[in-house]
Amino acid sequence: MKVQIFLIVLISLLAGCFSNGEDSYKKAVEKIELGKKEEGANDLLKFAKEYPDSQYVAKALLLSGETYLWTIKKENKAIAILKRVITYYPGTGESVSALLDIADFFIIKGNYNNSINLLRKALKFTSNKEQTKLIKYKLIKSYYFLNDNCLAIKELQNFKEKYANFRTKSLLIMEGELYIRCSKIENAVKVYKQLVNSDNKKWQEEGLLRVANLYFSTGEYRKAITEYYKLKEYPKSKEVADKKIKLLKEIIHKKHKVK
Repeated sequence: MKVQIFLIVLISLLAGCFSNGEDSYKKAVEKIELGKKEEGANDLLKFAKEYPDSQYVAKALLLSGETYLWTIKKENKAIAILKRVITYYPGTGESVSALLDIADFFIIKGNYNNSINLLRKALKFTSNKEQTKLIKYKLIKSYYFLNDNCLAIKELQNFKEKYANFRTKSLLIMEGELYIRCSKIENAVKVYKQLVNSDNKKWQEEGLLRVANLYFSTGEYRKAITEYYKLKEYPKSKEVADKKIKLLKEIIHKKHKVK
């Protein structure tokens, strides 16, 4: 009997020694899912300390860091946690996600040079095709916000060649604005007309407004009027279009009177 008790105790102790803490990890994750964000994030840190050799440590630190960063809004603590993931688990999917989290934070804060450095680093480590596409897109956005227009256009053209099916409204708007910055007005018009020719009504409206405004700002008044008339078909833009048409007709009339 004593031998049986001894074996049971020994097995329990050995189980504790070799446990990967999966239950503790899952309970902490569950707390976050149930809305106990800070408690769960803190429990994940405790788990990482108690089970440093567990296969779940990188995931735990990543989730804890992301929760502190995006939900609890304790940025300094969050970045310190995410940097642990990057330092101790280099080249893993978790480290790439941590790099992207910090890069996104820097983009929001307007620190584009740092975001570019982190995104480039993430690009070296990832082998995931979707993640690669996302990183390249974020790099273009960082170049754009940094006003590095030539590099942004170059990277954007390469991106469009590689990911021909990837087309979002924000991507087209960004491309158009980059061409405007570089004084390539016709290129910008072509890009905005891709919005106009889409099947999405909101995209069409946005595209027409941008084409019309661009013609207006560059002195192509008659072309602008044509686009504003098209814009009148969209109820939300009708009032704006009517005002612009009236203003443009007055400008054209004055010009003819001067002549």
